[in-house]
Amino acid sequence: MSGADKRPREDRVEGEDARRGVSETLAWCAAFSIASAALLLTRFASQDPDSTLYAGISAHLAALPLRNWIAPEWWNLWARFEGPYREHPVGVFLLPALLGRLGVPPLQAAFVVGAAFSIAALLLLRRVGALVVGPRESAVVPWVALILPTAFVYRIRATQEYPVLVLLLLAIYATEKSRTSAAWIVVTVLAACATALVKGIFVVFVPIVCGLWLICIREDDRHDRLAWLGLGLSMAAVALCAISYEALYRRVTGNSFLDFYLSYRLNQGDPRRASEKLYNFVWYSGRLLWFAFPGTLALIVFAVKRTRNGPGVATRREAQGLRFALGVAAAYLLVMSAGGTKADRYLFPAYFALGIAGAFLAIRRSDRAARWANRLATLEPRALALGWLLLFLAALPFELKVPYVKFWP
Repeated sequence: MSGADKRPREDRVEGEDARRGVSETLAWCAAFSIASAALLLTRFASQDPDSTLYAGISAHLAALPLRNWIAPEWWNLWARFEGPYREHPVGVFLLPALLGRLGVPPLQAAFVVGAAFSIAALLLLRRVGALVVGPRESAVVPWVALILPTAFVYRIRATQEYPVLVLLLLAIYATEKSRTSAAWIVVTVLAACATALVKGIFVVFVPIVCGLWLICIREDDRHDRLAWLGLGLSMAAVALCAISYEALYRRVTGNSFLDFYLSYRLNQGDPRRASEKLYNFVWYSGRLLWFAFPGTLALIVFAVKRTRNGPGVATRREAQGLRFALGVAAAYLLVMSAGGTKADRYLFPAYFALGIAGAFLAIRRSDRAARWANRLATLEPRALALGWLLLFLAALPFELKVPYVKFWP
């Protein structure tokens, strides 16, 4: 084929890709608009106590001067608690409060923001997945994320889970890109600082997860100095943000945020009690098994049969991706088991790592799963937006519940 013949064909492919991109963008805009309208028209109120608390705090902040947004209070929104709210920094309240300030019904604004972050998580999961399995097969990733048990439980929320997942995925993607472009370090730094503003000390998982990515997902001839530098700079920036946050909080309130927050987060539980840590380990393991199901089932079957039936992954890159997913789950499990508190939401990103990794193992080992994956990969991009919207609307009337696995009360 001559160069003159190739060019029109390339133009047609580029034009088709552009049309698909526009179609997908319009579909997501329409899905988000319909979901937001449903939240507002129904005056949605969550049955989840954390979401109700966060939506209420955001609504109160919307009515206050901007300088006071750094110092929310409990405002009698939670029984037996009063005074300053210092369990987390204020990041999760800022966008809902801004929407409330612009005229969106304040109590629903937090759920509108939550819907936007759940969409962003699906799109970023596909982007990160493409780095491992390629752009075509990565189209399956958000479909898996839509139907994991954890997605049903957290379908409509006003809490930090989806914002933290989005920021972590953004940090991973930027870390990969910063291997060859220093400009992406800025994105890594911003994602880490935003995570600290939303989830405080849990920002520790950004360098852990991104470091695991650099260790597990790699080419033999690639030097990662830029990427590691980006992670180091991001942690330095987080420290500067913490100092600035503390100074601003003291200026507004006259009190310390960090004195209370660090004591509250670091002094829970008895570090000498091995039985408590073992209890936490079993408790969190149960959550991982259920909320990432059926991906975890595929991983267990793979672990049992791998010596007999081969590795179950198609490429070296996929083997690296599997190690990364298992490393992420192990990191969350070990870090949170060592603490003194337990909550399903603390492992939220790990559920997606295990669930998606297990799904791709099933695709490689099962012809039926492979056929389903091929059908999903060939769907029009706007189909995902429609699927997300239908599940979102289905959850509105009763906030679809999925049974919890508990080994003991």
